[in-house]
Amino acid sequence: MKIRIGIVARLIIFLAVFFSVISLGVAIFVFIHLRATLVEKSLNQAKLLTETYAMAVSDAMEIKDDILLISYMDRLKKIPDCQYAMIINQEGKVLMHTDSTKVRERLSDTTTLRTLEADDTLIQEIYNGEKIYDVSSPVLINFRKVAVLRIGFNIESVSKQMDNYRQQATLILIFMLALSVIGVFVSSLNISKGFSDLNALIESAAKGRISEKIRFGRDDEISDIAAQIQKTMSETRAICDSYENKITSMGKMKNYFITGFAKFFSEGLIVLDDQNKVIYINSHAINLISVSDDVVGKHILEITRSSEIMSMLSDAERQPNTILTETLSSLSARISICTMTDNLERERIGTIIVLS
Repeated sequence: MKIRIGIVARLIIFLAVFFSVISLGVAIFVFIHLRATLVEKSLNQAKLLTETYAMAVSDAMEIKDDILLISYMDRLKKIPDCQYAMIINQEGKVLMHTDSTKVRERLSDTTTLRTLEADDTLIQEIYNGEKIYDVSSPVLINFRKVAVLRIGFNIESVSKQMDNYRQQATLILIFMLALSVIGVFVSSLNISKGFSDLNALIESAAKGRISEKIRFGRDDEISDIAAQIQKTMSETRAICDSYENKITSMGKMKNYFITGFAKFFSEGLIVLDDQNKVIYINSHAINLISVSDDVVGKHILEITRSSEIMSMLSDAERQPNTILTETLSSLSARISICTMTDNLERERIGTIIVLS
């Protein structure tokens, strides 16, 4: 059984691809949200680590054990995400540092000032070539703030995790976009071919080739429309043929009628159509203007070059439905001309010329 895939089905396919792209957009949103979550988790761990070491530093400073403080700095230095660790007093002087060359320096930058003013754990962002989170916690001895422990984290582990996720997400995104483009392209080609065939059918009708048939190698809504158009065209062709037959029949009857009543004219008679082509000419008129008897269908200019007749024809066209009579010296005959028009549309019907 042949499976029919209609335009609606193709639209569903397109929407499926569209929603796939939307899903990828959601995946990107999740990526951003996941990063924020991981950063927040890492910062919470950094905060907990700083507060824990701050309590240990407090105990070491209370007993004035510098060796223990140095060992804490060494331990912090070995933490993967740790960029630096330091202990500063209330005046901003560095008491201990993971970089021994910075010991005894006095810091007065904005980050340090905020750290000294804070009474609780504080997290600040520092941009020094890369983003560093400066986490500080007060060192208390007997509930009195005597120093501050500062640890700088760059959360590199989060960046590595997100880089891996970003690479995977990018590959998936490229793959899905490629599938979407291919799907839309193939579907568009198929639909476009159907509409092109339909357009060709309509153009053939517009050019008068109503009987022409175009075969569609498809079975969907477009082929249904084409079938209806072709059916309508066939019916129109039948109606046109009927009218053409009637017009032909009426033309023959008109010629028979003109031939019949022309016999009652003893004078020369020429009947022209709306294009000034000869419909009927009797033998007396043929003799008067000296032409052959095969002039039916020819233009009046093809059978006579008389300027007097042409002048009277022009006058008759300007004064329709009026009999104009004049004696022609060139033919030694009297001529009467009348151009008839439709009373409603004022369109020319034909001209009668009587020669006597």
